[in-house]
Amino acid sequence: MPPSATFGPLAHRTFALLMAGVLVTHLGNAVQSVGAAWQLTAQSEPADLVALVQTALNLPIMLLALPAGAWADMLDRRRIILFALAAMLLLSVLLAGLAMAGATPAWSMISLTALLACGIALFNPAMGASIGSTVPRAELAAAVALNILIFNAARAVGPAVGGAIVALGGATAAFVANAASYVLAIAVFARWRPSAAPRREPRPLLAMIGEGLRHASASPPIRTILLRALTFTMTGAAAWALMPLVAAELLQRGSAVYGLLLGALGAGAVLGAASATFFRSRFSAEAITRAAGVIYGLVSPTWGAFPGHTLEDIQSGRGVVHNTFLFDHPQKSVVRAPFRIRPTPAWFPDHRTLHVLGPALTRFEGHPSLLNLAPVLAAALRG
Repeated sequence: MPPSATFGPLAHRTFALLMAGVLVTHLGNAVQSVGAAWQLTAQSEPADLVALVQTALNLPIMLLALPAGAWADMLDRRRIILFALAAMLLLSVLLAGLAMAGATPAWSMISLTALLACGIALFNPAMGASIGSTVPRAELAAAVALNILIFNAARAVGPAVGGAIVALGGATAAFVANAASYVLAIAVFARWRPSAAPRREPRPLLAMIGEGLRHASASPPIRTILLRALTFTMTGAAAWALMPLVAAELLQRGSAVYGLLLGALGAGAVLGAASATFFRSRFSAEAITRAAGVIYGLVSPTWGAFPGHTLEDIQSGRGVVHNTFLFDHPQKSVVRAPFRIRPTPAWFPDHRTLHVLGPALTRFEGHPSLLNLAPVLAAALRG
């Protein structure tokens, strides 16, 4: 799919209008999350309470995913979107008022953040289910990819903007900016007039949820996707949850740097979404998923230097070279796996042509030349 096809759905006015509303909504949400986490950090709250901000942002979305998806199929999607935005506007105004009054105990910040996440949990399925009615079927895949790209663009830009707003005006300014974003989003979605959807026969909510669970449990690909998403999020979320403490305590920096750190995560997501079409045209989805998981995992282990060497015998170094989480004490990562290298390095005792490589290397050391180098390379590569 060429780039022109990737951005082709934006030529449809209704789709472009909806994506503008999506961008504004998620930008405001990202700014609010930075303000909430930094407010708790500035109040010197314990690390577990600061990390609970990420829990409050994500747990409601997980718990409400099934009922919110069922409601998006049963009810008017435009009304769901407007209701969610109006509720989030009221909550953000309340949060800003509490911050102005200096009444921001940890429980109120976390609770209101969780309620805002409930609004996002209602907003996302209704918005996603509405995309198909705004573009031709041939452009649906590109439209869905653009929706994901815009969400990740908000994740990249929003935290950086939020960090700057908090640095200039404190967490209160971030909450006010979030409220303003919801006002803009309501104005955008109020102009949307979707075509009349076919009337659906009312069905019990629990029956629809049960049907979805049965379908997911009976499908091996869906089970695999859910399991991978669960394990990846559970193990990788620590980097997001503890980021304000990394900025404040380890880097000794302020909210602007915290926003940039979160923005870097979002920027990577944007690059991944923007390059998805390129990689999908060349590799299978399974290969891309495995490679992405390995790349994410490789940035976490420490590597590069043993901490006990001296300047007289430096070997691999005097401390940890790579330390993603900026731990204040040297760390060690141990990976246990079969160790295979092809071709085998010349200094390994099981090199298969060592008896040929040794004399050839000796001749080259005594008389360096391209003629004597060729036997060395030939013997080394056959090892």
